Amino acid sequence: VTPNAFISLVQHCPCLVSVAVIVDWFTIDGCHISPDAPYQGLTHKALSEAFFGSPRIRYPARIAAFISAIAPSLESIATWRNMKYYNF
Repeated sequence: VTPNAFISLVQHCPCLVSVAVIVDWFTIDGCHISPDAPYQGLTHKALSEAFFGSPRIRYPARIAAFISAIAPSLESIATWRNMKYYNF
């Protein structure tokens, strides 16, 4: 899914506490995103665990800032590559 589709998911599911999704971060990987309010101040406070599959990310700090601003209560983020599990 696109980052916008991910945002739509968390916006329409306010009680979501865990998610596993493949996100193509390309649209925000290559540009500067303000970590203060990337989506007009949307924050999802219930989401505490995220499991992401993704194509290659060139600028992980930008993606991390974006995710942190959207879901400030995340306690665990995991990802997988080539069918292997990586926990960060």
